[in-house]
Amino acid sequence: MTDRASVTTLSRLFLHTCRTYPKPELLKSKVDGRWQAVSTAEFEQKVRHLSLGLRAQGLKPGDNVALLADNGPDWLAADYAILCAGGVTVPIFTSLPAQHIRYILDHSEARIVFSGGGTLWEKLAAVRPQPGNAARAPFGDGREGHLRRLAPDRR
Repeated sequence: MTDRASVTTLSRLFLHTCRTYPKPELLKSKVDGRWQAVSTAEFEQKVRHLSLGLRAQGLKPGDNVALLADNGPDWLAADYAILCAGGVTVPIFTSLPAQHIRYILDHSEARIVFSGGGTLWEKLAAVRPQPGNAARAPFGDGREGHLRRLAPDRR
């Protein structure tokens, strides 16, 4: 349990809230036409794993991370993971055309891109085809998201 006095950052507030107010159904979303609940413990674990994955990809405090994913629990988990790893989220709407996504990636100084799987990954690959260090980040519902490190030193 975390002492309230030690809650001095948003990432600590997230952990404090998860541990102080556990819920069996923190979030719900429809997956394949059925409602699926995510407990506080499951959500915290997902955020922790994604955060560690970002660190393993070389994320350093203050680095920007582009986030191209559909709205829902996975987007939220990725956003919290970026925050907990010390990064800054650069959200990208999934409905944007490829040239807008390229512009954001070229001008945001994002060192890593986190994207949902399937067509979003393909959309990202189309605008950022140069080789990068890619890693799969499994989501709890069996789908996969992807992390991709951009050029080694974009700053």
